[in-house]
Amino acid sequence: MQKLHGIFVLLVLLSGTFSTNLAFADDIPVISLLGDTPQTILLGAGYLELNATATDTEDDNTVLTDNIMINATAFLDVVGSYPVHYDVTDSDGNPAVQVTRTVNVITNDIPVISLLGDTPQTILLGAGYLELNATATDTEDDDAVLTDNIMINATAFLDAVGSYPVHYDVTDSDGNPAVQVTRTVNVISDTPVITFSDSKVTQMSIVIDSLTDLKDRTDDKTDKKLDKIIKKINKVMNSKYWDESGYELTSKKGKKVFDESKKAVKDLSKISKKSGVVYPEIASSIGLLVGIAHELATDAIDDAQAHAGDKKADKEFKKSIKEMSKAQKELEKGKPDKAIDKYKKAWEHAQKAIKKVKDPKEKKDKKK
Repeated sequence: MQKLHGIFVLLVLLSGTFSTNLAFADDIPVISLLGDTPQTILLGAGYLELNATATDTEDDNTVLTDNIMINATAFLDVVGSYPVHYDVTDSDGNPAVQVTRTVNVITNDIPVISLLGDTPQTILLGAGYLELNATATDTEDDDAVLTDNIMINATAFLDAVGSYPVHYDVTDSDGNPAVQVTRTVNVISDTPVITFSDSKVTQMSIVIDSLTDLKDRTDDKTDKKLDKIIKKINKVMNSKYWDESGYELTSKKGKKVFDESKKAVKDLSKISKKSGVVYPEIASSIGLLVGIAHELATDAIDDAQAHAGDKKADKEFKKSIKEMSKAQKELEKGKPDKAIDKYKKAWEHAQKAIKKVKDPKEKKDKKK
């Protein structure tokens, strides 16, 4: 048997003649990588070889695979990308085309969220929520893609005077969540500023003035609804519900103020929803009525706290605190009318706490 120009020629002498018989071509071997390429390895884990296979039309593939030369000398256990080369030569001395696997060493760090724009953010009442957005960065992921995947939760926002949280979250491709970032959004009003030094009755009168001015810009149907709401508020401004200062409610009839305020807020909310129009006067009025209810409950709780140490009073005091927490949750759900109802319950528990312990002088006076 003789090998000529890459072709085997079998010379067979038969009866004074010869024939040629072509066997097969002398092909080069082929290397195929096993596992991922590029390959990803966590920093500190060290290099892990995924191996490869080699095939050839003439040689034994198992033997050829065992003869693959793997060059991973460029690899470093440091963040970066490194080449690993694979080579093999068959029994005829034919080298395969070199194959290279890229190995990426990553840190698997968590992504980081950075807010854009002001924080806290200030929005004018009636202007509606304006998202300022944020960016996300990560040592491995594409920052632009990661930023697009940020989840923004602004469900707590209300277009009413107050402060509201907006939460930002994102998770990278490895399932690592970023530390949640929160922006505070403050809604302010350009209507006359009401301070805590103003009596509650004074604050209510400002609500009435604001809604009366609004009637100049609404249709007859809405005017009638506003008139009914104004009557409700006027009703609870009656002196029989308040002490002489107009700051605190009388313990017996005071809950009526909460009930009528709740109805007024509910009706105002309906006007906004049905009309589809954002009236700053309505938004500010809701905010003020909710604020008054909150103040009344808080003032009563402060008074009740003065009786701390009495078991019965403490029990009622704790209940009032729980109701205040429930009120906040209702506000976060966008239900200011229900929040007022929770403030009323907090106020009632505080009143009970005050009644549980009476001033010694008061008891003596009653005996006389």
